Amino acid sequence: MALRLRAGLRAGLKASLRPALARVAQRRVDLPPSLWRLARDAQGQLHLDGARLTELTQHYGSPLFVVDATRLRANAAEFTRFVTAAYGGVECYYSYKTNPVPAVLQQLHAAGIGAEVISEYELWLARRLGVSGERIVLNGPGRSPRALRTAIELGALIQLNQREEIPLLAELARGAGKRCRVGVRVVTGHGWAGQFGEPIAGGSALACYRELAARPEFELCALHTHLGGEIADAAQVRELVRELLDFYGVLRGQLGLSLPIVDFGGSLACATTTHHSTRALRLNRSLGIELRPRPLERVLSIADYVRELVQGVAERCQREGWARPRIFVEPGRALTSNTQLLLCTVTSLKQSGAAGVVHAILDAGVNIAEPVRGEYHQIFVAGRQAADERSYRLVGPICTPMDTLAWSWRLPELQPGSVLGIMDAGAYFVPFATSFSFPQPAIVLVDGGEVRLVRRAEGFEDLVRRDDEVG
Repeated sequence: MALRLRAGLRAGLKASLRPALARVAQRRVDLPPSLWRLARDAQGQLHLDGARLTELTQHYGSPLFVVDATRLRANAAEFTRFVTAAYGGVECYYSYKTNPVPAVLQQLHAAGIGAEVISEYELWLARRLGVSGERIVLNGPGRSPRALRTAIELGALIQLNQREEIPLLAELARGAGKRCRVGVRVVTGHGWAGQFGEPIAGGSALACYRELAARPEFELCALHTHLGGEIADAAQVRELVRELLDFYGVLRGQLGLSLPIVDFGGSLACATTTHHSTRALRLNRSLGIELRPRPLERVLSIADYVRELVQGVAERCQREGWARPRIFVEPGRALTSNTQLLLCTVTSLKQSGAAGVVHAILDAGVNIAEPVRGEYHQIFVAGRQAADERSYRLVGPICTPMDTLAWSWRLPELQPGSVLGIMDAGAYFVPFATSFSFPQPAIVLVDGGEVRLVRRAEGFEDLVRRDDEVG
């Protein structure tokens, strides 16, 4: 009884505080739709290159992923163009795990981007899409022997994750009758460790290179790291270059290795999305304090990131008298996050009496939009917007309280049938999606004025096709 009373008092206090705090707290200033090449027409409808988003859902269903081919090519060009004639540029390998949609990957490969893969499936997909072995990098801590054997036969670059893999790789290389093109993933002072890579500190990485250099089965090609987390500013890039090239110098000085490739991995941030702090999420959930985007100027552009890498490597090599190695990067989020959006529809509205919260129940939830729970993703009403605004709790159709995409999000007044656009759905939405109670949505690609279905929606039969007997 006492516990119920205290819970009721807390709920009542929160309900009374929410409106007052919402009035005094800093209001969210939405990012403009133009950042995603969206615009509103004379009828107030959001469109991409003339394709109205609401009409796309009418034709292809809701929910629906929409890929912007023009932005894909523009992002790819930022990674692949030369910075200066004197320094050259980088060689870019897209992280397949970020958004493994074949139509997206085909656009990137046509623009000169290679494949960075972590599994036998992703390696198979790269081959299926016509990527040559020398344009594939195989990473990851859990590659199967079949994946490793295939990569050796193709001549792909295999980044060794730990020293314990050396005997297996040597055996597979002998069986294939080919030398294995290999690098080592090393852990700098700021990178992910644990199951990933061999630490520079303490000598593990150096010992790994020493053993590889002594074995005839290997062609030592690369030094690799992956920072993990998020690279958002120039200082992080400069420190990464310094740490990795310091070890590059150790390999030259102690082992006589002049590796032709330095691979800086991925982790470059996307400016229009960011991880929320625990505090911000707690205040949004408990008191309705609005989640806000970070200032765009705090995040490096693709062009500035590439420039920092290239100039940092070139200047260090000039000082040391080294030949400049090839520079590899493995972007994921920075390349495709802002090239895709998720359209979903409000199925109903439900008032929660005790807290005064209006639940907007959507046809998309954590089953296909899981990243929204912990990241800032701009959300727009795709159709004509009402004049009045209010805060909504945006929830999905799954029968669990965990299916909450936003605890308090201010939008123009919604109605059943209102279509919402969730931006930056090109990183980890599709690979994290499940068929939990609902089939997965279709994907369309918008290229100029043309709309093309590139993945049909799952049907009920798809969900049971692999079972022995149904019905």
